[in-house]
Amino acid sequence: MKLKKKIIISVVPILLLMGIMTTLSVTFYLKRRLVSDIKFSIKNLAISVKTLSEFPLANYDYSLLKRNLTSVFSDRISYIIVFDAKGIIAGAVYKKDLEDSIYNRKVTGEDFLKEKEEEIEINGRVFYEISMPIKATGFNKPLGVVKIGVKQEEIYSTVMHTVFYILAFLMGSVIFSIIIVLAVSDAISKPLSQLSNAAEKIASGNFSIEIPTIETPDEIGKLTIAFKKMARRIEETLKELEKYQQELEDKIKERTQSLRLAMEKLENSRKKIEEAERISQISKVISEISHQINNPVSIILANIEMLMKTTDDEKFKKRLSTIKQASKRISSLIDKVDMLVKSDVGVRNLVDLNSVVEKLKQIYEERGVKFEVGPGKKPVFANEEYLVEALKELIDNALEAVEGKEDGNVVVKLTIDENSNEFVIEIQDTGTGMDAETLNKALNPFFTSKPDKKGLGLTIAGNIIKSHGGKMEISSKEGEGTNVRVSFKI
Repeated sequence: MKLKKKIIISVVPILLLMGIMTTLSVTFYLKRRLVSDIKFSIKNLAISVKTLSEFPLANYDYSLLKRNLTSVFSDRISYIIVFDAKGIIAGAVYKKDLEDSIYNRKVTGEDFLKEKEEEIEINGRVFYEISMPIKATGFNKPLGVVKIGVKQEEIYSTVMHTVFYILAFLMGSVIFSIIIVLAVSDAISKPLSQLSNAAEKIASGNFSIEIPTIETPDEIGKLTIAFKKMARRIEETLKELEKYQQELEDKIKERTQSLRLAMEKLENSRKKIEEAERISQISKVISEISHQINNPVSIILANIEMLMKTTDDEKFKKRLSTIKQASKRISSLIDKVDMLVKSDVGVRNLVDLNSVVEKLKQIYEERGVKFEVGPGKKPVFANEEYLVEALKELIDNALEAVEGKEDGNVVVKLTIDENSNEFVIEIQDTGTGMDAETLNKALNPFFTSKPDKKGLGLTIAGNIIKSHGGKMEISSKEGEGTNVRVSFKI
């Protein structure tokens, strides 16, 4: 009995101290950690709400804003308020007991400048509130401000509930250990010493220590097993809490990223539609202007032809010829501009590129252009007339580049690139070539280095080839020449 009393007197205080130390350390750790986690999740929610509010505020779609706010509102949140750029509430969701107070909320100039976290009082209750300005790409000023508030008592209520259950578990384990100690009847000083050392380490926050195994059939052996389970369960609980937090953070990041990508795609689509509509309108205007100019030019040309047949005055004929040439240049320029803005290349058929190159050969071979055609048919689905026109523009450019150069020559090659699985037409010249700056501007409409040219050839050729699903690549070196590579997928 004396031994039992000694054991009880010496062991029970140790176990109680262990329980108190463990309780205090766990309570302090969990309270700080849980409060920090809750505030962090509220901040992430504010970021999500800010992202969800950018599009509705930019487009004054307050019904969409209301739906977005409702979708993220939960019982844990007291209120979510979104103000527009004028400081007026554009949308809000809140608990019923705050209905009379929400619409009295105001924003300051500071709210539009930076993020704030503060404690505020509403109707005698303290709330933790986070405020963030809503900024969007393309806007110089903030679109508005989002404010999210949570009652302090709810934050600490959540924390204390969690802490209470863990403390109850810890205290239960300590009480269980004391009951086992009271039942001990034999010499247990050494096993108790080992358990005491393990308990002290656990109390210091080390839950992953190796607890020694005591091979006894009595209560000491059972206590060792129970103590191991307790330490393992505490460790598993902490790991589960950390895992839950990580999963929550990952989901918020994933949803935020998905929403951001969706908004970016939507914005890109909107810009493309607007650009297509603008180009379509410009094309219609240019086509109409071309038609209105071509009609009087045709009449002028017809009358000049008639006047030239009915007069014998050579000086007058010479003036008429000058007017005729100028009118033809106007007509040619209008035709090129009209072709530049057309997006449709007419009826397409299966065309053999060998046939296209053969037509070009009949036109340009006598002007010194060399042609090299590889074996086999090379069919593409195209409008042959447009394709010939595009290649003529490229060959004319090459001939202009070698003009006046004694050793200048132009070569047109038609081959099959088996590596890229493409039909390839190359127009190579050994003319003056282009520097990097000129090459970068070469495809711009009306850009030319020759004052008597229109600067539309390369642009028209590029548009026609692109509309046929082909690619046009230009490489050039100043003083050595230029290579234009036109390719079509087989």
